[in-house]
Amino acid sequence: MSAASGDHGDAIADELHVLEAVYCQDGEFELHDIREDVGSACFTVTPTVSLEGNPATRDADSIPFAAKFVIEPGYPLSPPQITVLSNALTRKAAKELKRDLATFVREHLLGEPMVMQTLEWIQQHISSYTDREKLSAGVSIQGEDVNDGRMIYLLRIDHMRAKTRYIQTLQGWASDLSLTGKIFFVDKLILVLLEGQQKNVKEFVLRLRTQKVDVDSSGKSCKEKMMTVLKEAPSVGDCPSDRFESFDVAELNSIHELKCAFDVVDLAELYSQCVQPLLHHSHRGTAS
Repeated sequence: MSAASGDHGDAIADELHVLEAVYCQDGEFELHDIREDVGSACFTVTPTVSLEGNPATRDADSIPFAAKFVIEPGYPLSPPQITVLSNALTRKAAKELKRDLATFVREHLLGEPMVMQTLEWIQQHISSYTDREKLSAGVSIQGEDVNDGRMIYLLRIDHMRAKTRYIQTLQGWASDLSLTGKIFFVDKLILVLLEGQQKNVKEFVLRLRTQKVDVDSSGKSCKEKMMTVLKEAPSVGDCPSDRFESFDVAELNSIHELKCAFDVVDLAELYSQCVQPLLHHSHRGTAS
């Protein structure tokens, strides 16, 4: 471990200690993962009290929310991944908040510990993004999820010989069918996460089984014969409305990064049920 990595790890640990001290009520702070040796962490903060001391669940001007942070090596010179979860936010509002928050972090906070300042900004500004109709109806982040027919599918693809062509085809289908999600590449594992209306996700899977998307060993176009549907389930959880913004590609360096990617979109249970067994069976190791 380099001295720089150790310094970053110590700084993150110190910042987490402060967060635990400030957000010390039950359920306010949850540490999902930390690796001080490389300077990374994944955690969720769910404030029950605003920074001014007003109970967030009772004050009409305070919006209940949870903020998930994924801190990666390079922090604080590079910003963390931040997902703000609240059923008081529409999908459009969540995207706007995420965009504006990223701008604030980039312009004002880079180079110094920033989680507390980020949480303060969210608490001060979230009310300007919220869906007032949902809020007046008494919807909270602990409320019942309404998925309006949306589904989550997790697919495994064995290999891609013509990788660029394959990815472009999948992205084109996702755009046509109004689907969001990610294609994950880590080690030799290829996973596809899809979210959208059930009929559209099923159409995507049908196309993948019936249309030519890759090439065989001789270079001829061929259909996907080794795709497996690992899971299909209703899109529920704390953030079904803003889980993904688009359908894109994630080239990851480790299983740890894959686990954090599922954690940050509230799919830790899906990871445990469907991805972790693959790692055991293939002897690629388990996520830490």
